[in-house]
Amino acid sequence: MLEPEHMSRLLIAGTKEQMGPVIAELYRRHLFHIEDFVGQEEYAGFRLGMPLPGATEASVELLTIRAASSAFGVESDGVPAARRLSGAELRRQLQTELPEIDAQADELVARRTRLETRSRDLESRIAELEPFTAIPIDLDLFRGYESLAVFAGHIPADVAIAAPHEKEYAGSKKGGFITVFTPLAHREEVERQLLDAGYSSVTIPGESGTAVDTITRYRDERAAITTELEGIDRQLHGLKEIHASFLLAADELLTADVEQAEAPLRFAVTDQAFVAEGWVPKDEV
Repeated sequence: MLEPEHMSRLLIAGTKEQMGPVIAELYRRHLFHIEDFVGQEEYAGFRLGMPLPGATEASVELLTIRAASSAFGVESDGVPAARRLSGAELRRQLQTELPEIDAQADELVARRTRLETRSRDLESRIAELEPFTAIPIDLDLFRGYESLAVFAGHIPADVAIAAPHEKEYAGSKKGGFITVFTPLAHREEVERQLLDAGYSSVTIPGESGTAVDTITRYRDERAAITTELEGIDRQLHGLKEIHASFLLAADELLTADVEQAEAPLRFAVTDQAFVAEGWVPKDEV
């Protein structure tokens, strides 16, 4: 059965010049549990420390590693153990390989995002066009008039319009779809009659040709996009197989680097000294 480990409180103080080496030794031993400085009265004149040099660079590299891992779908579970690289080897690879890995991830993710956006746009356009498939009129004939008002929308049932007009109606079990062309002088009159009959307008598409032909073209484009997205997914999976072990090891290394570099943010400091409080296992004191 696991038992709680007895801990002892430890205070470490030194000059600012000693802070970096002290932090490195503490993290090497993995024993000191830092307690955050919160400005106690006994520390009058002290303030929170600033990150060590290199903190920003390590944070940027860590974000890059995690972005690539996310793009490739890398997770710690299911990645086979690889030969453990030394810290020096990992840092060399970070300099030589990370830029290319980052570029590959960015390019593939950007392509995927563009394609997914286009696919969603096509899906939305298809939905807007669907009601017009029942009306045998080219789409460009629904717009561009100076003397005619055009109505298009859903309506529960056909309606008799008491005004000069041209009308197309298509009914179904779920209701009907109607288009009406009327002189501008009768616009308000026709609109009132349509609304009284339960009319709900839709956006008139900006495409040309028939709705059926346009939808067919859009569906073909979406199918091509789906095929291209599948290819991108295969590329990402292949890159995952190649780089997963490196990315996980680099994440671990850089996480430790960032934690060490940002440790002073938890210390009390002056211009000349630092104080760190925390806990260590009693047997290690």
